[in-house]
Amino acid sequence: MRAPLATFDLRKVELTPLEQRKLTFDSHAVVTELENSGFEKRQAELIVSALVTLTTANMDIVYKDMVTKSHQEIAVQQIMAHLDSIRKDMVILEKSEFANLRSENTKMKRELEQLQSRMKEESQKVRAESKLDINLERSRVSDMFTDQEKKLMEATSEFYHKVPRLCTTS
Repeated sequence: MRAPLATFDLRKVELTPLEQRKLTFDSHAVVTELENSGFEKRQAELIVSALVTLTTANMDIVYKDMVTKSHQEIAVQQIMAHLDSIRKDMVILEKSEFANLRSENTKMKRELEQLQSRMKEESQKVRAESKLDINLERSRVSDMFTDQEKKLMEATSEFYHKVPRLCTTS
């Protein structure tokens, strides 16, 4: 004899928080089925009670880390919003960093122009001082040459004055 296929009013259940989750089979129908199979009423109720306890504990373990589709969609939306916020912050940081770099570049360019201007001024001063030194040295050498020529002329003149006397005395 074949046992009748028993269904205990199983229903598809949407996942709910642990506090609101309930066992979804007809426990009275299971007790009745057990009594029809030869169990006493007290035994059948005890077995169903144990089944309910075990099933509830198992459901708590299995569903503890699961989420509903709507909860998952909400979490994804929150993550996407957070990512958008991070992207905006990154764009703002990039722009401010670019502005800072541009400002530093402008500042360095100004400083370089000032240094270039100072270098030109110093170079012109050195050039002018060198020209002045060269001209002074040229003038000093020229004066020295003139003095030497003058002394040479005086010595030559003195020599010629003394030469005729040397010729007449001999």
